[in-house]
Amino acid sequence: MREDVLNNLIKDIYTKIGRNVVLYQKLELLLKDLSSKNVCGYLSELTNKKYGLDGISRTKTLGGLIKDYPLRLETEHEVETSTPDDKDEAYISFKFERVASAEYITRKKNELSKLVKNRNSLIHHLLLEHDLKTVEGCKALAKILDQQAEEVRHEIEDFRLSYRAISQSVDMLIVIQYPILIHLVDITNKYSREDGWTLLSTSANILKQRFPQDYLELKASIGNRSLKSFLIETPLFILGEESLSSGGTRCVIKVRPKLSVTVG
Repeated sequence: MREDVLNNLIKDIYTKIGRNVVLYQKLELLLKDLSSKNVCGYLSELTNKKYGLDGISRTKTLGGLIKDYPLRLETEHEVETSTPDDKDEAYISFKFERVASAEYITRKKNELSKLVKNRNSLIHHLLLEHDLKTVEGCKALAKILDQQAEEVRHEIEDFRLSYRAISQSVDMLIVIQYPILIHLVDITNKYSREDGWTLLSTSANILKQRFPQDYLELKASIGNRSLKSFLIETPLFILGEESLSSGGTRCVIKVRPKLSVTVG
């Protein structure tokens, strides 16, 4: 009977170890995504750019990512980024950092350092430090693993909130790049049906009639792609398809929920 209890405890420990490894990997990926959100360049260079993991972020370890995590005291001046001499084109620079009090920064650094230490312990020697031949040893290790999981989940949620806010800010660079999209948002909202959808053809035709020059410039900028394929890549709209009685389909569009864009 005792052997069965011990075997179940060991199986539970192995499950918890796997869970914690996955949680640490989720945190690492989130930090890599955060570090890749810094943007700088001319508008033309940012056209259709995908803000994914860059080479440097991809190769960093969890310890390296946490060491480089940008924390700045409220009393410190922001380090200004250099701007190019060419004034003929708009230059955009976007950098993420968390500005906080000295008390918060000290606490956060300690928490993150502990996180890295616990992660290294889990991977390299935590299992060896506990006697899995006894019920007491298994329960002690299980308690440590559960505490680890809670600490990592807390940090994941904290970083996830920052990631969401930054992603929205970076994605909205498309509005700076293509101001006509602000008008498309307004038109799509005004001509939406009761179900919230608008025919893409309706929105595009009205946009073309009201802003013919801007529409031509947009089409020239996106090249051979259709307006539909371009809009799918933006963070502003949701696109769908409706079946027609004739057997074909038509594209419908709606503005993403909670999106706020001001016209005028």
